[in-house]
Amino acid sequence: AGQRLYSRVLASKIVIQDRKYHGRTYNSCVAGNELVDFAIAEGLFTSRHEAVAHLRDLVEAGVLHHVCNDHHFKDENKFYRFINDEKALVERSGSKKHRETPSANGSPHASH
Repeated sequence: AGQRLYSRVLASKIVIQDRKYHGRTYNSCVAGNELVDFAIAEGLFTSRHEAVAHLRDLVEAGVLHHVCNDHHFKDENKFYRFINDEKALVERSGSKKHRETPSANGSPHASH
């Protein structure tokens, strides 16, 4: 289910994007509530409850994670990233540990 969802997300080109929260940019991520909306619209799940349960399974399996690793999957405006996108960010940055881009007033521990 995780690969199928990820493939559809990639094909859509609309869900995964750079997002800002409190002056900090989170690259290549998706809001939890938008991912639930998308998965239901694509016919992968029939209810929000079912979608959240499966998306939590993807977090447990390491396929998807909260951008700051502060939250399990929630049907909220929290940012999540697929592991494939995490790997691509690390490869592009040339470092082993990818860091998000803070602004001058960005907090290093934003929980979004």
